[in-house]
Amino acid sequence: MDEPGAAGIAINIRSAAYFIASTEGRCTQCGEATPLVALALPGGHETLDPDVAPQAAEAWQPAPLPAVLFDVYCLAEPVQRQLRRRSAAYRLNYDPGGGGAQWSNHCAHCGAVQDEQALHGEPDVAFMPTSPQTAATIRLDAIPEPLCAGASGYAEDPAFFDCMARS
Repeated sequence: MDEPGAAGIAINIRSAAYFIASTEGRCTQCGEATPLVALALPGGHETLDPDVAPQAAEAWQPAPLPAVLFDVYCLAEPVQRQLRRRSAAYRLNYDPGGGGAQWSNHCAHCGAVQDEQALHGEPDVAFMPTSPQTAATIRLDAIPEPLCAGASGYAEDPAFFDCMARS
């Protein structure tokens, strides 16, 4: 697994299955169209309560709604393999300032890191659709395998999740 997050906790999300969400966006550096991916979770996944000792039974809380992860800093190896099969452009990005590593989309043309905030942080960006039509441009590939991840970004109940295309 990869480095733990800022709080020293590596894994804070787990699920019996997950989705790899894919769409296309414009590179913030060169402006070319580039493929983008993200991890999405079905309802029923679990999140670690940061205020409870991780070994306590009540530390893992069920999350009834779907979610999209971003600012991912830790992924179990099987999840990494699934991502590599779908996108060579989603990989670890090491902070030269010593801030650790984070999984990020990179432009397929110029290699520039695509800012997570620009993909997840505002309405009508790659993974925050504002209509059923734009949600339909996001494809969700179901992965019937467990996911263990560490992420500091978590968008619960994403808008138009049910309108996203399924494979």
